[in-house]
Amino acid sequence: MLHLQSNFYETVQLIDKLMQQYSPENLENIEVYFDVSEGIKLYFLRKLSGYIESDFDPLPWFKPIYDKGYFNPQDNPKPYKLDNNQYKNPLWNVLPVLKKVAEINKLKRNEYSELILKIINSIINYKDKTGNSINNRITNYYITSIIEYLPVDMVGNDHLEFIRKELLNSGNPLISRNIQKNLLPNFLSNKSKDLVLHLLDIILDYKKIKNSYEPIMDKHWFNKSLELQKENIFKLCGIQASEIAIKNILKISDDVCEYTFSFFHIRAIENNPQNAFVDDYEFQLVFFVRDFYKNFNEFVNTDIKPFIRNLLKSESFILQRIGIYAINCHYNECNNIFWDHWINLNPLEENEYKHEIFKLFENRNNLFKKEEFETIIKWIENKNYHIDKDEPGYNKTLACQKLNWYSAFKKSSNDEIQNKYSNYKKICGSEPEHPSFSVWTEGLRAPYYPEEWCGDSSEEIIELMHKFDQNDQSDPIFLEGSSSRFLKNCTQNNPKKIVSHLDPFLDVSLKNQYFLLFGLLEAWREGKSFDWNNIFEFISSIINSESFWKESDSSDYKNEVIKVIADLIEVRTKNDDKPFGKELFPDVCKILIVLVNKTDSEVVKEEDLITAVINSAKGRVFSALINFSLSYARLYQRNNEDKLIPEIKKSLEYFLDNPVTEFSVTMGQFLPQIFYLNPKWAENNVVKIFSDKSFDDAFVGYMASPITIYESIYEILKEKKYLRKALNTEFKDRHTNKNLIYHICTAFLFDMENWEKDSLMSRLILRKDPEQLSMMVDYFLIQENNHNEEVKDKIKDLGDKIYEVASSDPEEYKVVLSNLSKWTIFFEDLDENLNNWLTSAAEFITPTDCRRLIKDLLRFANNKPIEVCEIYLKIIDDLEYPDYNVDDIKELVSILYKKENKNCANKICNYYGEKGFYFLKDSYMAQN
Repeated sequence: MLHLQSNFYETVQLIDKLMQQYSPENLENIEVYFDVSEGIKLYFLRKLSGYIESDFDPLPWFKPIYDKGYFNPQDNPKPYKLDNNQYKNPLWNVLPVLKKVAEINKLKRNEYSELILKIINSIINYKDKTGNSINNRITNYYITSIIEYLPVDMVGNDHLEFIRKELLNSGNPLISRNIQKNLLPNFLSNKSKDLVLHLLDIILDYKKIKNSYEPIMDKHWFNKSLELQKENIFKLCGIQASEIAIKNILKISDDVCEYTFSFFHIRAIENNPQNAFVDDYEFQLVFFVRDFYKNFNEFVNTDIKPFIRNLLKSESFILQRIGIYAINCHYNECNNIFWDHWINLNPLEENEYKHEIFKLFENRNNLFKKEEFETIIKWIENKNYHIDKDEPGYNKTLACQKLNWYSAFKKSSNDEIQNKYSNYKKICGSEPEHPSFSVWTEGLRAPYYPEEWCGDSSEEIIELMHKFDQNDQSDPIFLEGSSSRFLKNCTQNNPKKIVSHLDPFLDVSLKNQYFLLFGLLEAWREGKSFDWNNIFEFISSIINSESFWKESDSSDYKNEVIKVIADLIEVRTKNDDKPFGKELFPDVCKILIVLVNKTDSEVVKEEDLITAVINSAKGRVFSALINFSLSYARLYQRNNEDKLIPEIKKSLEYFLDNPVTEFSVTMGQFLPQIFYLNPKWAENNVVKIFSDKSFDDAFVGYMASPITIYESIYEILKEKKYLRKALNTEFKDRHTNKNLIYHICTAFLFDMENWEKDSLMSRLILRKDPEQLSMMVDYFLIQENNHNEEVKDKIKDLGDKIYEVASSDPEEYKVVLSNLSKWTIFFEDLDENLNNWLTSAAEFITPTDCRRLIKDLLRFANNKPIEVCEIYLKIIDDLEYPDYNVDDIKELVSILYKKENKNCANKICNYYGEKGFYFLKDSYMAQN
């Protein structure tokens, strides 16, 4: 029996010697130390797993530790709930050993395969007394990764279903990586067809998330698996592989999700730039089937024709499209299938497979017979193009639609079809750009509207918009619901043309008026110029219409129009680079007064009130009103004390007596600007701005920029006790409470606050509110780079006062103390006060804060090694993962050894060793 050691690394030296050779006696001697030091068992298992020495051979130890119950499935640790309501899945430390054994076993002689399988099965099949399994995701990952090392004849369906279940439950990307990197290649190289098909069924399995479908595998590894192994799968499994994908296509099609496989989404079966998001699950599923049929003869020795017939007979349009695509690829073999299938039908009537039919015509018409051309001409001429015969330009529209189809035969040698093509081209006047597509997208999902579509006049644009709204399916350029986007793009691209004749747009819908004005806003932001006088006449006509203010629809475009009008005014008045001409200011002022008076107040008081007001129509109008007033003042009233336009002052005074949320928030937010416009008027009306009924709203606005302080305004608000009132108010807006603390602290830095008995800083300390004190500590961290010694002294003095409160109840003020530990940046040395702060804060310091603190402790270690070591021991004793900044920790321990503080340094080394972190082992061994 060896002498027991209580020092971790002394014990480790004994363990290393005992593990040089397996014997029952050595194993028993090692296990004795498990009760002495909880880290020794972990070290033993880590060494067996190759974590400490990668070339260590665990095989001689494997059967003995199994016999001693090391792999008993009931010891699989159960997940437990953390404070943040998430679950922790602890590592079962024997699993890395099992994985290492499985790796070596596979490379050597497979003599332990039966035992490895037995352990895997015992874990997979384990149920406790209540019939429940232990669902530890880390354990499950290890089991799935160990399965790959089993001989393929030992891998069963239950193992693969275990993998499927884990992918469905956790979606662990590491399992997906294992499938792509190891499991699938292993099955393929061993020609294990049944296993490959079963695994493929798992790879192609999916989950529905809202209205979309995702693979149960991680998307990256899913795509990688198919990209690298698709051909090998086809060669081994043939038609059975494609049937798995087809099964899933049909299941999704039956799930009433028409868009997933529609031509709107999957534009082409072949690789085509019109297909966006091709890495998505549904594309990969379709491409999997497509690629099989494209190269069918390379993979199977079977006649392809029966399979293509089945695709064409399917109720799924996407499978029919794949069938047409396959005929195109194998036309010599399969041409009869095409003509027989549509012998009594016109395939051109169905829009879903238009592209595939067109490409077949285009690619294979040199092989068509005379009677087949005649059939095609009948199809094109007799197709129902859904055009109203009474529509102006009917003949031209019809000719253009037919030309779309005849353009597939531009290179055909058939005279009759060439004549048709030439005749319709003359009528239509131009060649169709994208005739095979019912929907065309320029770029990534952005509708393409060529400039020539915008017509020569406003009336022509409106006529085109009507076609968009009617969703004319006879013309592929018209996309449902896109008339407004069309108008916006035309306006943005050519604002001068639109602005020159705006009257016709007074009769379009509010939605379209909004998009027109939005297009002008975007054009201005792009630096384009146009006549603003016409715009404001147009806007005046809209807002002075009684019907505008009665408008109330579900889409609420009245408010959107008001917001975009306000934005147009504000974008011209925020700076004076391109100001309005003086002649326009009266018209703009009238517009703003109408909007201010008539726009409804609709803000719901939320946690983020500033954002709610900014997003509201009335809030945008008030903001535009103030910016407009400031622009006028800067340009024309610079030398006057009263810079407010009388009409606007009158409007503001009305709302001072009848405040609404948007007004109060805006007045608070622009309070310094209001003082600029008229200081006396502003000071006289502060009492109304911050009246009892509007105080909360106005103060939320005032706190929008807490670090910017105007001393005269601050003193007024302080004198009238509004700041003190705010300190005692719990604001619903989540930013205001913090911003108030920042505001007062900024005043303190600039000597507008002090430690007088009734000062706001004193009140903050005396309130002893943990949240407010923590905010104060956070604020002063902003001063990290302030090297002014006077400022640092003020901050240290404040720290003492905060510490005095927090140390009275450390548990209550643990966040304050933890944050206070960051103030080491203001100290050159570890003085008594800082030592007290850090000692009290140590048990509450988070791992993230510890990273930064270690660097500061390094600065102090040479002069105060004992104090630093005691603080650090106390910190790491309460951290779950204290191995951040490994290099800094090594340097700290090195300094402690050099300063002859060996005992304390040894404690740090042994502590980390106990926790399973061995990066200080060399440091310890070098000094002991």
